[in-house]
Amino acid sequence: MSSNIKKTTATPTKGGVQKPIEVNKIVIGKNRFNSLNPDVVEKLKKSIKENGQYQSIMLLDLGDGTFLLIGGYHRYTAIKELGNVYINATIFLNLNNDELKIMELEENVVRNQFDHFTLGKFVIELDKLYQKMNPIPMEKKPGKKKGTNSQISASTGIKTREIQRAKKLGEELEKHPKLVNHFETKKSSLQNTDMKTIADFDKVYVDKFISKTKDNLDKETAKQAVKELA
Repeated sequence: MSSNIKKTTATPTKGGVQKPIEVNKIVIGKNRFNSLNPDVVEKLKKSIKENGQYQSIMLLDLGDGTFLLIGGYHRYTAIKELGNVYINATIFLNLNNDELKIMELEENVVRNQFDHFTLGKFVIELDKLYQKMNPIPMEKKPGKKKGTNSQISASTGIKTREIQRAKKLGEELEKHPKLVNHFETKKSSLQNTDMKTIADFDKVYVDKFISKTKDNLDKETAKQAVKELA
């Protein structure tokens, strides 16, 4: 089997230790926040074959010789499908479930370009986790929203304004569960302005939109449906 990973000694990085890990010692947890995109995997495979692995994946040392994947699902899959024996990884110890979720969410937001629907799901979940791990006293809660938005911005590099817009869309969509489920079927990112318009539709127009795009929901079909209904 070939390997594009150069074996090195472990070096600390951002609270973890960076070193090559055998691919067959990595386990994938259930209920990951982001699904696997085959197109992204294929692009990564080509890049890794030509240039090697640039970015480490993140793993939790389970203490029994195996490692739980935290972040880097696409890179891990690409390396595995290439038949490589080792993968560069940053290893962490003694993380609780909330810390694992936060690291996975932050990794996904940093590594991907999301529309406001997908970004909103991630930042709303991050907001809940930040609040759970660092409760804000009652007398300070009026400033909670601004505080957590700034914290998410600092950890992900996403502008606070975009975080606010994504959160607002997520809150507006809560009144349309069927629409949320339909958005989950989208085949590509949707225009944020179109999603805002759709979220403002009443139930009758939401049902019409879903009917018009039930067989193929992507940027173009959504835009055409909004044009016809708005």
